[in-house]
Amino acid sequence: MRIETNGLPGVAFVSLLPVAAGEFETKTFTDRATEKTEVKTAPDGRPVFRTSLKGLTLDDSGKPSKEEQNLTLAVIEPCDVSAGVPMVAAGRVWTTHYVANNGRLGVSIIAERLEPLNAANPFVKKD
Repeated sequence: MRIETNGLPGVAFVSLLPVAAGEFETKTFTDRATEKTEVKTAPDGRPVFRTSLKGLTLDDSGKPSKEEQNLTLAVIEPCDVSAGVPMVAAGRVWTTHYVANNGRLGVSIIAERLEPLNAANPFVKKD
């Protein structure tokens, strides 16, 4: 089942290394029937780009409380991502749940774009 929403409250994404928008790669899959490699698209038909960002659950005060496992994030509009700067899914967001290889529940997320987490968040270093 696929769920569409605007944004994804309570979840942030972070990269350990800086990533330029041009470094995101188109997400592909192999069609089992034709054995051809095809570009994965969002439900609205736009191509998606894979990310290597880690998912973090935020507590009620907006602080990261744990790293999520079995979570993948793809974006439609790649952007520059700085190391250690938390980002949030923005615009249209689709989530699909699946059973991962380890038998646990996994979540595949497609976000229209990423935006920096609110600067008022305690996770962001203040000068």
